[in-house]
Amino acid sequence: MSYLYLSEIKLGMTLNQVLVSPNGNMVLGQGTVMNEYLLSCLKDWNVKGVDVIEEAAAEFNLAEIERMISDILIALADNAPIETHLQSAAQVHSEIEIELKGLLNRVCWED
Repeated sequence: MSYLYLSEIKLGMTLNQVLVSPNGNMVLGQGTVMNEYLLSCLKDWNVKGVDVIEEAAAEFNLAEIERMISDILIALADNAPIETHLQSAAQVHSEIEIELKGLLNRVCWED
């Protein structure tokens, strides 16, 4: 992850933080992929910079998702307590959701 000034942010970069307005409202969520509209909003809001995921880490990686799913299936066979399975599944779900949101946003904004 890297903190970049607004002038360094490029289209397709992924936020690694939640942006909150001064009154406490969430403006942009972690995992948001930057597009022209969002960049112009950040400029209008006088945001100086944001924390982004490094480009290599933001790439959609099907092999990594398959590995995570395989790890869950192996853990399920180990007769571990259900809480362990739920925690593992929740973590993987979160990681997959971030990956898929990034992919979807890139596809939607490249057209």
